[in-house]
Amino acid sequence: MSDNSQPSTNRDQENLKLFSILHYIYAAFGVLGIIFLAVHFLVVNTFIIAPEMWENSNEEPPPDIIFTFFMVFYGISALLFISGTVANFLTAYYLQKTKNRMFCIVIAAINTLNMPLGTLLGVFTILHLIKPTVIELYESNQNSLK
Repeated sequence: MSDNSQPSTNRDQENLKLFSILHYIYAAFGVLGIIFLAVHFLVVNTFIIAPEMWENSNEEPPPDIIFTFFMVFYGISALLFISGTVANFLTAYYLQKTKNRMFCIVIAAINTLNMPLGTLLGVFTILHLIKPTVIELYESNQNSLK
């Protein structure tokens, strides 16, 4: 590398470190989402789904299809939260180590679907990862590992 690209490379590395921290924070929000989902499940299970709640009631319990719907909803939501959180933790790690650039781009693109924070983080991560100097940084890191 020439001396002219050195300041740009240092700035790129600093930006990658910043994006890594932001992806860790975004993944921590995913952990909070998982905790919220678990608490919500416990509340719904205790007050709506549990048969003990309907024993002394004058009303009939809701149809079983509603319980099935809630279980499917919680299962799909949990899978989405867990997979998104793990993917963002991996992306943060890979950005920190300058590895798996394409994986980071794909997860950043998926993050853009989650408004507004995911969109901001995803778009700026993609814009940074497609810069020629960053591509060169990833390639030089990959070549040094061989």
